[in-house]
Amino acid sequence: MYKLIFMLLVFFFLGCANDKKKKFEAKTSNKDTIYEKLWLCYPTIENPDECIEYYISPLTDTIYNQIKVFTNGTLDTLKSKFYEINIFKTEKSNVYRANITLHSRFDTLKVNKQNKRTFQILYLDFDGKYSIGSKESTSANNLEFEFTNTKDNHLTGVLIDDVFRDTIIQNEVMLNYGKTRILVDTRNSTDNLFISSHRFLKEKSKNSINIK
Repeated sequence: MYKLIFMLLVFFFLGCANDKKKKFEAKTSNKDTIYEKLWLCYPTIENPDECIEYYISPLTDTIYNQIKVFTNGTLDTLKSKFYEINIFKTEKSNVYRANITLHSRFDTLKVNKQNKRTFQILYLDFDGKYSIGSKESTSANNLEFEFTNTKDNHLTGVLIDDVFRDTIIQNEVMLNYGKTRILVDTRNSTDNLFISSHRFLKEKSKNSINIK
């Protein structure tokens, strides 16, 4: 039933997106795909068990991004994968400060000799031409950084969280690897280049998760 509701909503949304397609193409000199972000909650918006953020385009496959899981009406950050972001203007012209936190099952991870983490954001800087900036932490799930955008305060990027944990299986020391990739966009319409460069279309298409 929920799959049917999802498909109906997507078809409706794509119909609206097609109406805007020419406007999108007029704004872009290349042929990058424009995605519209849409949150869908199951079974209902008022009382969800799960909310999923989708990137939807009339030109290519729908992909999922952030996931929020609720237990007895309360958001369970350890079962979810989503980010919180705040952006502030600095005293420097066209420079903004961003503070971003990733919530996942590794929220309470203690980094030590047995547990290692590399948490990174790749993002676009724009000062008349695009370049890629980055910020990394090896101890926390929070990053603070500055970025440049001469157009507005929009941020486009991708979060990359790699966690390595030593574990013992049948008396053998083994390495447990956890990977999280989440797109970051502060606008609802985006042509985020990290979708293709980080294999989101292959690894996070709507068909690769089970919708209740």
